[in-house]
Amino acid sequence: MNKDFKALFTEFPDISTQEWKDKIVKDLKGRDYNTLINKTDLGLNFEPFYREENLQEIPFVDNIPGEFPFVRSTKQDNDWNIRQIIVVTDINNANKQAVKLLQTGVNSLIFCFMEDKLSSVSDLSDLLQNIDITAIEVGFNYKPNAFKIQKLYIQYIEQNNIDINKISGSFNFNPFGKVLMTGTPAENEKLPKLNEFVNTNAEKLGNFGAITIGAVMYSNAGANTIQEIAFALSQAVEYINKFTDNEPNDIEKLLKRMEFTFATSGDYFIEIAKYRAIRYLWAKIVKEFGVNNTELQKIKMNAINTNWNKTVYDAHVNMLRVTTETMSAAIGGVYSISVSPFDTTYKMPDEFSYRIAKNTQIILKEESYFDKIVDPAGGSYYIEKLTKDISEKAWELFLELEKSGGFYSNIKNNTIQNMIEESANAKDIKIAQGKITLLGTNKYPNQDETASDKIKFNKPEFKSTSDIKVLQKYRGAEAFEQLRLKTEKANKIPKVFLYNTGNVVMSKARAMFASGFFACAGFEIIESELSLNINNGLAEIQKQNPDIIVVCSSDEEYADVVPQIKAKLNKNIKLVVAGYPKKLINKFNEIGVTEFIHVKSNILETLTKFQMEILK
Repeated sequence: MNKDFKALFTEFPDISTQEWKDKIVKDLKGRDYNTLINKTDLGLNFEPFYREENLQEIPFVDNIPGEFPFVRSTKQDNDWNIRQIIVVTDINNANKQAVKLLQTGVNSLIFCFMEDKLSSVSDLSDLLQNIDITAIEVGFNYKPNAFKIQKLYIQYIEQNNIDINKISGSFNFNPFGKVLMTGTPAENEKLPKLNEFVNTNAEKLGNFGAITIGAVMYSNAGANTIQEIAFALSQAVEYINKFTDNEPNDIEKLLKRMEFTFATSGDYFIEIAKYRAIRYLWAKIVKEFGVNNTELQKIKMNAINTNWNKTVYDAHVNMLRVTTETMSAAIGGVYSISVSPFDTTYKMPDEFSYRIAKNTQIILKEESYFDKIVDPAGGSYYIEKLTKDISEKAWELFLELEKSGGFYSNIKNNTIQNMIEESANAKDIKIAQGKITLLGTNKYPNQDETASDKIKFNKPEFKSTSDIKVLQKYRGAEAFEQLRLKTEKANKIPKVFLYNTGNVVMSKARAMFASGFFACAGFEIIESELSLNINNGLAEIQKQNPDIIVVCSSDEEYADVVPQIKAKLNKNIKLVVAGYPKKLINKFNEIGVTEFIHVKSNILETLTKFQMEILK
């Protein structure tokens, strides 16, 4: 900062943090300042404001991009690979799709095989027809057998005389991932062949990636951000330890061929800080192993959108979700990004959804210039402090795992699975209560939408082959989707009549709340005109013949209106009060009015109860 610029600030007096807090408390007019502190499930509390003094404890704040410990970046620019995952069900169709994607902006491909589709090098040649693997990155996630795709790819390289120094990509060889998805102990699977797989890559494929730490599975099972980081790092360290048990002097061979894939969630700022924290922690770990080569201290980190927060209902909102998530990953400085098509929650993506997914990244690059500025979040008081807090919390959990035997030991005794399950349960409760918003599902649903032709809940539940618990992938919206689907398939749709009366402002506000509340279950919503006459209101109720009546007014007016309606109401019709008038609860309970909906209601539990009673 030059001298003249500094002089500008001498015109303004210094204001202390306490003075700012005092001003905020004054403006709150009696409301507790602590209500502004965001208390998260991560064990971190976020203040409502941060200042320069918050940077004083941060050891990496003065580092520059490309400098150890690489918090600010491992690169000198912010460019990233636009990656697309193609699930291969038909080799020729997958090839056509890949070629088209490459012609329109994609420069990194991952071919994902759920079944054994490749029987020969000829099949692989068909898959890679018209694709120059020396010009773009190509990877393989061959779930049936990683050794088979490795062998075929080596044969393909040799038959076509391709320079191995010009190819890039990776195999998704991840034995521990297989353990978590099947329950099959690692010693019965591919772990004993870890060194063989890496050495074959080193000998035949240069620096082509061998090991992929797939942290996505943690997020898709409901893990929180701290867990995702700590488990991924612990998993990587376990691979290093297993590899160097047999080849103690060859750690660099493994590090050159190891990469990570993380899931990006909708917690915008947390995700930016997450990727910065991961770079810092990985560099710290590698250095602790005695590796001083700065290139090997840099993590190769890929990002893909989490599937956990994606929905079937109002599925086009998924486009918005992946956009902000992609922004977080780009600002966070990852190596590559794969944007999930919006319709993957209920079908195989089509040409349109693939195009939208791809163009999400292209817009961020070509129109918004996200690739031009390295670590744009650097220097932000909030992001820097958040990076520090996340890294410390994740490091703390990582050390706990290491002290208790390491990653695999904590899988075998189900510690990691239980921690993820606990996190998932906590998230489910918050979704049910509306404290976590899934737009279009548990808040602001599209009342006219149906999805019975889309939702398929007959997905197989993975059974463990041992005492090791299997991670169950799921989406947070599924419970609400099943609830609404049951309504769609019922012989009758429950009708909810919103009885508006009295105070116009309160009546309208509570009617809007009630409408959104019951629409989450797919109930039909009928809203009355503002009624000033109880007899006219009852006549309209008789005409509409609803299953549920929701009285919408002010607490003061409920004292008179609710008992009148209850006294003249058909006993088969359920009476609900919008709000929670504390002073009237006992009185209402005495006359049989026991149902209240309000911001603290468990939406899922309440709607399930009504649905069961009406559709029985």
